Amino acid sequence: MIVAMRTSTRTTTTPPGVVRALAYPGRLIQRPEILGGHGDDDTAPDGGAPLADRVPVVAIGSNANRTTLRRKLISAGVRLDVPLFPVLVGGVAVAHSAHVSLGGYVAAAPVADPRGVARGVLAWFDASQVRALDASEPNYVRGLADADRYPLTVVGGLAAPRFWIYRSVPGVLTLDGRPARLRSQAALHATLRLDAALRARLPLHDAVATVMALRRRHTQAWLRRHWADSGQSSADGLTLAT
Repeated sequence: MIVAMRTSTRTTTTPPGVVRALAYPGRLIQRPEILGGHGDDDTAPDGGAPLADRVPVVAIGSNANRTTLRRKLISAGVRLDVPLFPVLVGGVAVAHSAHVSLGGYVAAAPVADPRGVARGVLAWFDASQVRALDASEPNYVRGLADADRYPLTVVGGLAAPRFWIYRSVPGVLTLDGRPARLRSQAALHATLRLDAALRARLPLHDAVATVMALRRRHTQAWLRRHWADSGQSSADGLTLAT
């Protein structure tokens, strides 16, 4: 007698926050636009502050992603009328910060590189918007850069003679004596497997499980201390005013 066996397949769904963490920093803004909250066809709302009254900020991480930027400003209850321009920044490279963000990813941070050119977005915020961004970046501090030292090439807009950029408070992650250049989170997990202390604490063979582990506050605090104590964090080398 042949007996038909019913099998059940359990489907697991990756939490959206983990998906976002693994996709960090997301797709950077590709063309000049005004963030107005209406998808890729944003138009300028009426009543926004003129450019001369705004604060120029260069973003090189997820603040250069329109979805992240919209979410932060909406959460803060401020206007979304932000002029945005793709930009190249000379004398700067993009590395990883020596900390883990609340979402469970190792975020981006600028680092000095005389031959480097970093891709990002020049955003012109009004006073309330820049306060909201500052509040959303507890592990960063805004520094003022001189375009004579860090020249800007702006797509579709004018370069600011001076601009702000967020630098990492704990410094940049340093691997093999050099700043760890920005890469995908999965690729970074593979690199971190070389650290025996991390292998013992994190499931670095599984990207989703690693992000879930990195979302725990105590793990974030431990990892920040570990990188500092083991000499795997260093100053970014940028010359900025505060």
